[in-house]
Amino acid sequence: MKKIFNLIAAAAIIAGFASCQPKSEDAFSTDPVAPELYAHNDILLTTGTPDEDVTFAWSAYRNLPKGLPYTFTAAFGEDEVELANTEELYFSVSKAEFKDILTASFDFPENSTASFIFQVKVADGAAVYASAPLAVNVYVNGDAVAPEFTLLMEPVVLDPTKAAEEIV
Repeated sequence: MKKIFNLIAAAAIIAGFASCQPKSEDAFSTDPVAPELYAHNDILLTTGTPDEDVTFAWSAYRNLPKGLPYTFTAAFGEDEVELANTEELYFSVSKAEFKDILTASFDFPENSTASFIFQVKVADGAAVYASAPLAVNVYVNGDAVAPEFTLLMEPVVLDPTKAAEEIV
């Protein structure tokens, strides 16, 4: 009987701690909820980039009128550009096209790393609901110069008739 009582007491204590944990979001709230942006980590863009896609995805907004478009933006320094205005829950382009968009829209050095801030927004009249900014490093490498090899020493020719000689 004591064991059952102790198990019930332990379960009550655990339930008490669990109920004290803060909730991430009120499930019954009718307040508008901005989309949440998801992306991979860093992006490598080179002139020889294979045919791969760069994809950003986001969750749907909630408690707003249906049919509102998502505005997906990228910012570098003080400049911000709209990459897409869509009702889809993603933005996907090839790496080559993504590089063309970024180099045409922003002034950043080639063969370097640039930290971009991506964000998705939904406007309902004057109210704008934006995701948290997402920082992604983009490595932009252009036409790299081919390495040059120099000879450190003359080639060695082994002669079987001179087997006793040392090679330095």
